[in-house]
Amino acid sequence: MKNDNSNIAINKIKEVDIVFKSILVGLAAGSVSIVYRIALSYAEKSSSYIYSFFSNNLIFLPIMFLFLIIMGYFVGYLVESDDMVSGSGVPQLKQILKKYFYFRMPWFFTLIKKFIGGVIAIFAGLSLGRGGPSIHLGACVAEGLGNKIGKNGMQRKILVASGASAGLAATFNVPIAAVIFILEEIFEDFSLAILLSTIIGAGIADFISKKIFGLTPIFNFPINYTIPFDNRYIMLIVLGLVVGILGVFFNLTLVKMQTFYKQLNFLNKRTKIILPFIITGIIGLMYPIVIGSGNRIIEYLNIESAINFLLIVLLVKFILSIICLGSETPGGIFFPTFVIGALIGCIFAYMMIKYGLYSELFFYNFVILAMAGYLTSVFRTPITGIVLIMELTHSFEHWPSVIIVCIVAHIFSQYIYDSSLYEKIIAD
Repeated sequence: MKNDNSNIAINKIKEVDIVFKSILVGLAAGSVSIVYRIALSYAEKSSSYIYSFFSNNLIFLPIMFLFLIIMGYFVGYLVESDDMVSGSGVPQLKQILKKYFYFRMPWFFTLIKKFIGGVIAIFAGLSLGRGGPSIHLGACVAEGLGNKIGKNGMQRKILVASGASAGLAATFNVPIAAVIFILEEIFEDFSLAILLSTIIGAGIADFISKKIFGLTPIFNFPINYTIPFDNRYIMLIVLGLVVGILGVFFNLTLVKMQTFYKQLNFLNKRTKIILPFIITGIIGLMYPIVIGSGNRIIEYLNIESAINFLLIVLLVKFILSIICLGSETPGGIFFPTFVIGALIGCIFAYMMIKYGLYSELFFYNFVILAMAGYLTSVFRTPITGIVLIMELTHSFEHWPSVIIVCIVAHIFSQYIYDSSLYEKIIAD
């Protein structure tokens, strides 16, 4: 009996210890993610003004492309100097936690390079997001703190999970989804200590973020009605299949684009990354609405936008996102995925309304449903897809319809990935 009491006391001490350390990690990682979010916001606004200037003053175009080449080369230099800087950082984080990397740059240098590279990419207009890099930056901060205050390897690993969840929570104000994503996508299994640490880190970071950015949701869609439960519910299954197919197509195309970049043997890492910068410059002059993460597109997600316009924007945004994400440029996939999913939802809603299946009152319902389903198909994380969209839109009355779309999208996409069809398409 005495030994049992001693074990309980020891466990309580361990829990208090991890709670205190997770609070510190949440404060530090959340703060870095917030600074990154602010920097990207200013970079994207500046990018919009600059592209507008050059589109109205074509005589200065050589100067614009010269700067794009210089920026692309510099970002390529950052990526070449540290493998951890490339892409979103989530795959590298998973490999680090599984101890696949034994020799790499110190966390502080990775953090600085990732931060600078991401800001430059958004300033240049590349179709990238902030979610993945925010996760990675939070993990870098947590690694640094963990090296100082972590008692052992397992506790440092737990603190890295807390930092990663804090980074995602702060950048999108989605604490619950942040915890679920870290457990569902990165760890794939978890203990009570990891769950407790990630919840605390995400909660602290979300609190700081809401104090700075307010409570307004990122996607502030007016949704006043829930989809009625009748025989038309079968259209939700159709929507789940549509976003499931398009999500798989997105991933397949992305893999093909990554392969294409690797086959450019006459270019090194520094010069390869110049390509998406130049292509972004060309597309930015013709379709400035699609550059950057996609914030400008959100303004046109309404029933008044013509379906032809939405189709063109969807196609160009899809192509630009694949080109940018397929390179090793620092940047995330979350926000472009949200925007592409929302565009699919707009087009689907337009068709439902046109053929009299639903009234205009349910337009934005289909937008958020498509966002959730598309995210689920791309990431293959159905729980994250369900919860994340609910938190992003501050709309929690649509659980049944969101669950149906996400589960259908996940089952279909998972079947494709698990079947020989996927391997065949990749091999071709």
